[in-house]
Amino acid sequence: MLRPPPERRPVRLSKRNARRLWLLTALDMVAVAWMIALGSWLDQTSALTKVITLGGHHVLVLIMALVGFVMLASGAVVTNGFRSASKLRLILITAGCVISVAALAGALSVLLLLMLGALLLGFLARMFLGR
Repeated sequence: MLRPPPERRPVRLSKRNARRLWLLTALDMVAVAWMIALGSWLDQTSALTKVITLGGHHVLVLIMALVGFVMLASGAVVTNGFRSASKLRLILITAGCVISVAALAGALSVLLLLMLGALLLGFLARMFLGR
């Protein structure tokens, strides 16, 4: 019986990972839309909004999000919707993920800052208004 070599055999991806990859692909397109619509405004408004554009470089974030989206979208096509992939295709998907996460890092840091502030405010309100 002839089998393909191990490096050519497709690796099955879990549904959970596929959902995460689809979410990251969608977030890339959201980042592209935001950078086209509000990128220069985010660069100039305040230091906090400048963090979203990685220090005032909205064009760089736009390009990175677009490249990440193209890599993930093409990865979705060749892997049958992120179901199974060969090692070469896994490298393509991983590179797209790294670029996407780097493009979204500023927005993620602002989101985490807001969540931490809300958590701290909740603890303070509970402490002072308490039970």
